[in-house]
Amino acid sequence: DFGGFWATAFITSTGRMDGAAKLVVSDEEAKELSRRYVEFANSPAAGTLVDPDFFVSGVEKLANVKGEWRTSLITTPASGVQAYTDEGKRLDAQRKAWNQAPADGPEMRNLFERCIVGIGSAPMTPVPSTIVRQFVQTPENLVIASDGNDTRIIGFDAASRPSAVIAQLGDSTGHWEGDVLVVHTTKLTGEVHKHIITRPESRVIERFELIGPDELFYRFTVEDAAIYAGPWSAEFVLTRSRERIYEYSCHEHNYSMVNILQ
Repeated sequence: DFGGFWATAFITSTGRMDGAAKLVVSDEEAKELSRRYVEFANSPAAGTLVDPDFFVSGVEKLANVKGEWRTSLITTPASGVQAYTDEGKRLDAQRKAWNQAPADGPEMRNLFERCIVGIGSAPMTPVPSTIVRQFVQTPENLVIASDGNDTRIIGFDAASRPSAVIAQLGDSTGHWEGDVLVVHTTKLTGEVHKHIITRPESRVIERFELIGPDELFYRFTVEDAAIYAGPWSAEFVLTRSRERIYEYSCHEHNYSMVNILQ
């Protein structure tokens, strides 16, 4: 039973952190990488590359997975970087250009800023801050509520939705392999992630496993032969939290959009 509140709180990025040459580092290396990240985040060079939540969170440590300090969430390929096909390179360049382009209207901003999605899509990805998610489990479903009012309902041994039914968070179905919940997600719109490229044909395979009373091991694999040279995988650990999540009032008070466009 995964029910409860689960949090992530680390600065490790999806891809390999700058200055790191390997996936697992020592205590001293982890401290040095953390120091460099904090120094960069507080420098003019950071610009808008660092999530603003970082500056109020107090989170400065790398991700720790089963006692190991990690410099990337990606474990495969060993480089910690996704390998793109030619089409993937084109889409990656297009994504980066879109993220940096000046906005002539709200449609030019990403879906998170427009209060359409949060951070609840598959695969789950953190930001360098404390992120709390609520898991509610019934005999038929696992519901994951994430910051940004995203609520994903995963049916156990459920049939896929008809192709005509499109949802921003895609179509997720799960099945049990022993005590591990395996979730397959397809039909992603391709607009919900800022740093990961997906499309409706992509497949995301997630694995949820309790490795202790207060630790939830999470691993995901992204498959799409048209975009990636091969499947790539990432993992991290969520820890049980006493914090709660509250209503994420976004569109009612989204004055930031007006300021961004001004």
